[in-house]
Amino acid sequence: MTDKTNIAKTFGIQVILAVVLTIILFYIDEGFYSFAWMTQPGNWVVFGLYVGIIVLFQWVLYLLIKQLYFGRFQLLISSFLGVVLGLILLFSML
Repeated sequence: MTDKTNIAKTFGIQVILAVVLTIILFYIDEGFYSFAWMTQPGNWVVFGLYVGIIVLFQWVLYLLIKQLYFGRFQLLISSFLGVVLGLILLFSML
């Protein structure tokens, strides 16, 4: 597999993971357990902010781990740590 294909695949997995996690968080928000948030444009801005920050942390950690760790689980480790650090930052801003 070429390096460009690997980078695109990695980035795609990270974006999908961030979107799915953010949808779950928005679904359970405030105990309503619904997708009513989708009807308001302002909520989409916040949704994009959440996804963007989580993906940013995942990507930065992936690049860092790629330089420091040469094992098989680079994507798994960077995705998990990126999600955790991104959510810590987002929840601390509330």
